[in-house]
Amino acid sequence: MLLVLTYNNDTMMAGDYVFIEEEEVPLGSVVIENKACYFVISKLDVAHGTPVTLKWFVSGKADISHITLTDTKSNILNVDLEVSQSDVDLTDYQLNPGVYQVKLYYKIEDQILLETMELEIIE
Repeated sequence: MLLVLTYNNDTMMAGDYVFIEEEEVPLGSVVIENKACYFVISKLDVAHGTPVTLKWFVSGKADISHITLTDTKSNILNVDLEVSQSDVDLTDYQLNPGVYQVKLYYKIEDQILLETMELEIIE
């Protein structure tokens, strides 16, 4: 079982609060422990104006590089990361509503790899 944090925004509170709900998700045959770097959540939906923090896990053998966010119009936002970083706050980037493909790039020895997730910001 994997513990997944999901964000629920209550529109009655005008986006001032983010509620975190714990949910146990069966993994089936997926073995994430063997991956050097991975997002915990593969898709994240948030309301516009809600604080957005992306989290991931990295083993000691992977060096983090950067994240790219690509919207449906192929606009790309690059976010450089520090080697020891394990999350990034996207609130400062003032992302517009829409669907973004998020790619987290990392390096193992001479090989560059990536993990992908989808972020949707809803109006």
